[in-house]
Amino acid sequence: MNIIDGKIYHLRGDTAEIDVNITQDGVPLENYEAVFSVKKTLKDRTYLFQKPITNGHIRIEHSDTQDLPYGNYYYDIQVHVDDGTEEGQYVSLPPNRYILMADVTTG
Repeated sequence: MNIIDGKIYHLRGDTAEIDVNITQDGVPLENYEAVFSVKKTLKDRTYLFQKPITNGHIRIEHSDTQDLPYGNYYYDIQVHVDDGTEEGQYVSLPPNRYILMADVTTG
């Protein structure tokens, strides 16, 4: 897997791990929950898959992508920060491309 200019290039069916730095004004956040989401189009209401971000780490399993057609998708990351208010604060990184590349060897 490669990440170039925010675009993720992922070989279909491969396990992938991504490390992300969740910061606010350059300071690492604490007391947050975050999720990495992938959709076919930005307008879709259904996610192809979502993965929790645990300690700044995303793990995409083989089974998350093995049956998806290769092609262009979109991802974003949503962070929920416990800021002491009842609802907390929600912040999303802008969507970017998630490119699922064809594989030759499957299984």
